[in-house]
Amino acid sequence: MFGGSSRPGAYQSFGFGATTDGSTSRRSPAAPATFKLTEAYVSVARSTTTGIRTGRAACSAAIRPCDIMAPSVTSRAQGPVLCVYATSTGAKSADYSCNPDFNIAQLGFVTRWTPVKNLTFSGEVLWVHLDQKFTGAATLAASAPKPTTVYEYRDQDAVSLQLRVQRNF
Repeated sequence: MFGGSSRPGAYQSFGFGATTDGSTSRRSPAAPATFKLTEAYVSVARSTTTGIRTGRAACSAAIRPCDIMAPSVTSRAQGPVLCVYATSTGAKSADYSCNPDFNIAQLGFVTRWTPVKNLTFSGEVLWVHLDQKFTGAATLAASAPKPTTVYEYRDQDAVSLQLRVQRNF
C-alpha cells in the first residue's frame, strides 16, 4: 500500500505485508532443509440488526512469517524468500530494518433499506489499517505506474465507501 510521506527525499511511503504458507532453508548443500509454517492469529466480531438492516464487522490479524534464518541475515523473522526481497531492493537508509511481521485490522459498517419488495438501497464503509514492521527507507524499482525512487516504509490506512441500489426481478 502506498501513501504520503514527510521524510525528506522520499517520493511516497510504502506499507509492506506478504504472506506465505511457510519457508524452507538449507544452510549448506550437505545440510538438511528445514521447514517452518507462517504463524497467523485472527479475531473476528460481527453483528446485525433488523428493520433498516445495519451490520458491523471488525477483524484483526497478526502475521508472523517464518523465522528461519539465512546465514547472512541478522534481523529477526527473515526467511530466505524475504531475504531475497531485502537484498534485491536498492540503497537503504541508515535506519532501515527488515522485519516482515505485520498486523492488519479492518472495521466495516453496512446499512440496507428495502422500501418495497425486491428493491434495496445500501451503503457500506470499510477502514483498513496495515501495521507493518519494516522501518527506514529504500530505493525501490519501478512498478507501473510508480517510478524508481526512494520510498519510506510506514504504516498505511485506506477507507472505502460503496453505495448500491439493487432491484431483483
